[in-house]
Amino acid sequence: MQDNLHEDTQSELPEQVDEEKQATDSTTQSELEELTPTSSTSLSELEALQQENMQLKQKHSLLLADFSTYRNRIDAEKARYAIMGNMVLLMQLADVKDDIGFAQSDTVLDLVQAKSMLETVKSKLATAMQSAGLMELSIQKGDKFDAKTMEAITTIQAPSEDAGGTVADIVAQGYKHAHTDQLIKTAKVVVYK
Repeated sequence: MQDNLHEDTQSELPEQVDEEKQATDSTTQSELEELTPTSSTSLSELEALQQENMQLKQKHSLLLADFSTYRNRIDAEKARYAIMGNMVLLMQLADVKDDIGFAQSDTVLDLVQAKSMLETVKSKLATAMQSAGLMELSIQKGDKFDAKTMEAITTIQAPSEDAGGTVADIVAQGYKHAHTDQLIKTAKVVVYK
């Protein structure tokens, strides 16, 4: 009885495999028939798709060229604006230089006139620096010494213990960029020890 069962199962297996193989082959064959152009209609569809593909590639190339042109134009405008910004600063500095030259050429300059001219030059120079984005650091005598923004050129004895480590005098002002707060120049100070 077991032999009969075994034989029945074995005889069914090759038939099932053959049927599945035929079904797979017929599916594959029908898929191939769909993909393979068999009529003039499928050829025209293929040609239309190829034409559309070529048009899309041309549009893509044109867009790339347009973008490259745009990028070049923007870069040129940035450079032009940078030059214009520098020209304003240079014009202001030229005015300061002219004022210094005028003061040097004055043969009857007295102390009051000299101080007045120096104030004018200082004011114009401060305006030029401010328009360029340069801003003075706010450092006062008595401030705690900060190594990030200050440079101690010397130390002197503190008048009291509380004054130790504070600014005694400012020799040269420090500057930072007004928009980015980036330190441009450290302040040179005398520090109490």
